[in-house]
Amino acid sequence: MKKVYKIAFLLISLTIPFFMANGQNLPVACGGSKVRYGVTGLPGSNFKWNIDGGIINNIYNDSIDVTWNNIQGIHELTVTEYTVTNCVANPDTVLVLVNIMPNPNLGGPLNVCQGQSINIGTSVSYDKPSFLWNTGSTSSSISASTQGWYEILVTDSAGCFTRDSAYLSVNALPIIPLSKDTTIIGTIGSLTLNAGSGDLNYLWNNGQNSQEIDIISPGTYWVSVTSIDGCSKTDTIIVKESAVTLTIKIPNAFTPNNDGENDNWDIQELNNYPNASVEVYDRWGRMVFQAKNGYPSPGWDGTSRGKNLPMDSYFYNIKLNDGSTTKFKGSVTIIR
Repeated sequence: MKKVYKIAFLLISLTIPFFMANGQNLPVACGGSKVRYGVTGLPGSNFKWNIDGGIINNIYNDSIDVTWNNIQGIHELTVTEYTVTNCVANPDTVLVLVNIMPNPNLGGPLNVCQGQSINIGTSVSYDKPSFLWNTGSTSSSISASTQGWYEILVTDSAGCFTRDSAYLSVNALPIIPLSKDTTIIGTIGSLTLNAGSGDLNYLWNNGQNSQEIDIISPGTYWVSVTSIDGCSKTDTIIVKESAVTLTIKIPNAFTPNNDGENDNWDIQELNNYPNASVEVYDRWGRMVFQAKNGYPSPGWDGTSRGKNLPMDSYFYNIKLNDGSTTKFKGSVTIIR
């Protein structure tokens, strides 16, 4: 006993288009999609299903749910009817053309530096694809510079579609706290330029790679700073020679032996700078003298914490704190 059955195709997630192949009208499914197939038989019949190239998820006797493998090709779906009178119908086979599901890959995580843009897209080839981004673009790729999620929907000629998304992070540029263009006083002053702190790499136009550099001459100075995220920024400062002539005589030695002559490190011109600060260090970098808010007269007596320091050379930092950036560095020797 042989009966011919009409197989109904009930789609769970999308409508199956039909595709002409080898002169046959084949139902088309998308790889990875879940589709319901059903038949109409005699009352009380039971049905046995077999599938090639997919997985049967659920069996409802006269219908099944199938998830097709994402493998391009023609696959078989076979059903056999067993009637209540124990008659077995010849198996009926339906050929299903399975199209590979689009697989766009935007990659990620994506990063871009502030003020720059990045090209986001998929390089995978499809048969007559269409694209739709959550930005509204219908191109295969877009240029993005704003932080957030970007999603693309790719649909092929068979109606199979897949989405992919990626998050774009916009990394801030380094902050370079160089002051405005300034001045330096002749050859007796010095100036410290600071390019900011943090996980940064530095390159000054004089070849130095430190966060700070000390300069003693006018000129144009620039620094390129690169963050840990690879974002770079360059800033420039112009240092001109001041028209003001500053004369400060800093003795390079004194003899604190209580003979009444040259017993103190006397810097008389500092009397004109009530906010000046003076720091003195030994050869191991330990501070042995400090004066804030003005330098006392007649000056340092060569002691530290009430004890005489040994004969040696000591190193000083002097800042005028008069609104300028001028400072003085050098050494002074105690002679006993």
